[in-house]
Amino acid sequence: MTNEELAAAVQAGEREPMDLWVQVWRFTRRQALRWEAAYGVRGGATAEDFMQAGYLAILDALGRWEPGQCFLTFYGIALKSAFLETCGGRSTKQQADPLRCSPLSLDAPADPNSEDSSDLGELIQDPAATEALETVTERDRAERLHTALEAALQALTEPQRAVVVSKYYLGQDADRKALAAAMRALRAPAVSRPLRVFV
Repeated sequence: MTNEELAAAVQAGEREPMDLWVQVWRFTRRQALRWEAAYGVRGGATAEDFMQAGYLAILDALGRWEPGQCFLTFYGIALKSAFLETCGGRSTKQQADPLRCSPLSLDAPADPNSEDSSDLGELIQDPAATEALETVTERDRAERLHTALEAALQALTEPQRAVVVSKYYLGQDADRKALAAAMRALRAPAVSRPLRVFV
């Protein structure tokens, strides 16, 4: 029986799709091996994955094929579409999927041309370590700023210090003239120079 006769019998319900599958199996296998060699590294698709997609492509081709046309042509188009879906080449979104790219071993050398023994795994940043380092850096900066502020406040007279603490540390209302005088004293180069590194 030809492919067309068998396809017509399947459409009429006289034969099973598996009969047609057996007839086109070698063609599908040949194509699957070609696709595995060319595109199989995308997401790890194997010839068996392509073969499974090939069987589903027969069902798709049977739904579109009409008697009088070459069945293998319809099947070839459906097969290509199914294979593209399998290896992730159907859409830009699929192609950009990081799970579909060629995997790299973290044990691979970072620079194959260098004698350095570091591997790719050593170059990956640990988010927890980065966060801990940033926390230590922020805490150190806050402590240095606090020390510089305390030293600047000690350079003020007692009434000036009291008005600045009242306004900026306690959030209370302060006498505007006294606060302006205290701020002028804080802006003096000898007092403000250590604070400028924090601005």
